Amino acid sequence: MVVRAKKAFIEGRFKEDVELAIHRGIFEESGFLIGSKKLEFDVIVPGFIDSHTHMWQYGLFISRPNLKETTSIKDALEFIESVVNSGAYRPPIIFEEFDQSHWTEKRFITKKELDRVTGPTPVILRRVCGHIAIANSAAIKLIPPGTPGVDKKTGLLLEEVPLRINEYFPPDYEDIKLAILSAQEKMLSLGITSVHEFGSPLIFRAYQELASADLLKIRVYHNFYERHLDKIIHLGLKTGFGNKLLRIGGIKVFMDGSVGGKTAAFFTNYVGEKQHGKLLRTKEELEKLIFKAQDNGIQLLVHAIGTRAIRTALLAFKNALAGGNYLRHRIEHFEFPEEQDIKLASSMGILISAQPNFVTRWGGINGMYHQFLGDEIWRLNNPFKKMSKLGLKIAFGSDAMPPSPSYGIKGAIEHPIPEYSISFEKAIELYTSMGAFFSFEEDFKGKIEPGYAADFVALDKTSPDFKIQSVFINGIRVSG
Repeated sequence: MVVRAKKAFIEGRFKEDVELAIHRGIFEESGFLIGSKKLEFDVIVPGFIDSHTHMWQYGLFISRPNLKETTSIKDALEFIESVVNSGAYRPPIIFEEFDQSHWTEKRFITKKELDRVTGPTPVILRRVCGHIAIANSAAIKLIPPGTPGVDKKTGLLLEEVPLRINEYFPPDYEDIKLAILSAQEKMLSLGITSVHEFGSPLIFRAYQELASADLLKIRVYHNFYERHLDKIIHLGLKTGFGNKLLRIGGIKVFMDGSVGGKTAAFFTNYVGEKQHGKLLRTKEELEKLIFKAQDNGIQLLVHAIGTRAIRTALLAFKNALAGGNYLRHRIEHFEFPEEQDIKLASSMGILISAQPNFVTRWGGINGMYHQFLGDEIWRLNNPFKKMSKLGLKIAFGSDAMPPSPSYGIKGAIEHPIPEYSISFEKAIELYTSMGAFFSFEEDFKGKIEPGYAADFVALDKTSPDFKIQSVFINGIRVSG
């Protein structure tokens, strides 16, 4: 719901000294919603719900050296050398967010090039997608022998180590909590009042301790990974356990990798390549996992980006969901669906957690998707309007790349394929009330209505380049 001055009770521009008096942080029939003269906003919307993010990892990410602004391999190597020589970071030094598609050379840095500027200091470059990394010789020695996806000759790390970088090179526990608080401050400033997070039992414990200390403000729906499933089952925990601040979500499963790493699984080859990505499990393996989770009351969140990964995931769900999708199983990303897959997902009631910021970042004509996949497959990317028309339930998230609703909403509204673009109002719905539905929380958040938590954001306008004026959770201003 978007509330504008023209439509309702809000008059004038927002003033910093305006105080809210919302009884117990709940919207009520009287006062706030019916013409309170104390409230002076241009536009208010429900608090943004990021339905797919990595909050604690983002906190670590913003504390590490970043390669985002580098424009060539030469530029990147000079920056890496300066950071290593500065002594400002404890090794191994993890550099974040390189994207070779933005470099002049359009290729990865080699291990030999990296060794030349880093010497004996262990260094790892982690690609923006999180599915691929490059390690120097010193860092390779720190990775246990037999670890999958490690090419000692080239330094290339695929899937396993990049995705679990903070387990192979763990931060201190207190650093994890500090990272959560740093990320929380940033996300609140962006208007995010709830997140669907991914982590381990240790990360969940950190969130619990912060909540107990009254330091956790953002509402967290905490999801685990497949490797934690047996532990969650053994403890008898189910999706939804917890309270309105912190609760247990589901289990994340990977079907493929990323487009940037050329590990997302397609039926057709990448441009100029003789390979089409990698399917990480068979239909039968996923089907078995679905039944196991379902028998124990646990939601599954299946990462599937490419055409082949999406098709395989849907076929695995087909038998398991004969009785309906009562656990609201989800596919995360669902970036390149063919029309038959959209219809199949809709018929089964599969939920789709999409990241519109990927459109902003890589989806334009001659962007990375177009370069790597060619015109025909590029034209499948993130067809939000088509998915909605065919009955799919969609929620928006960011994958923390970056964790900015305005950046993502811009991609949804200004989609380079016009027939896929959606309205501002629809984008707000997918970033708010639908996120609440995906986590079984639609009865108390995601809307500005009587009986709902007073989580809301004041904006300056209803357009893709809106600015956040102030953010409220339970009627208390937490940012702005």
